Amino acid sequence: MFLFQACRILSIPQILTEQYPKGLGPTVPELGAEGLKPHTKTSFSMMTESVQSSLKSLGDPQQVILCGIEAQACIA
Repeated sequence: MFLFQACRILSIPQILTEQYPKGLGPTVPELGAEGLKPHTKTSFSMMTESVQSSLKSLGDPQQVILCGIEAQACIA
């Protein structure tokens, strides 16, 4: 929750992915990700076409902060 709040305060763009929300459920509201449109995925990588497109629209940043509840499934 703190990381999303800090990013908003510092105007750092955020990208949210969800691993198969249809079967595993959506991101819990306690994380504070309201207002973010999740990129749904079924693979064990966050680098889907839609995420890559979002990164390009941000100017192809050279540095990012990655976090995840189950990192092996979220950001591999």
